[in-house]
Amino acid sequence: MEIKDIMNFIYDELIKFAPVYHEDMKREKDGSIKIKSTNIVYNLEGMYKVSDISVRKDIPLIIDIWYLKEDLFEIEDMIYLIDKKLSDVTVNIDDKAFKISKDTAFLTNVPDPDLNIRRKRLRYVIKYYNY
Repeated sequence: MEIKDIMNFIYDELIKFAPVYHEDMKREKDGSIKIKSTNIVYNLEGMYKVSDISVRKDIPLIIDIWYLKEDLFEIEDMIYLIDKKLSDVTVNIDDKAFKISKDTAFLTNVPDPDLNIRRKRLRYVIKYYNY
């Protein structure tokens, strides 16, 4: 098992909704972001071992949905569908199991200096079990 297997699973689920990037949006030379439609960025923020369970490690999964202000209602529907695809899903790869669950702070709005761009952040925890 490699982490890339679970990353590929997440990518395959998210690409059904919009273009997907890993870690950051495609940026202009000056560092700014220009979007014409909805884009999704996902990131696995490292791994930490759960202290009282020796066979489990947790991996924070962050999904940012970048969109234009006028697409708000479509984005709310998209968030519902993404959550339906990912929340409480178990993925078995070889002798490993990955259980994806919502984090306690599941949905937040991330402010952007450009008033036409909006971003919503979804947080999940991937519980990684090694048998």
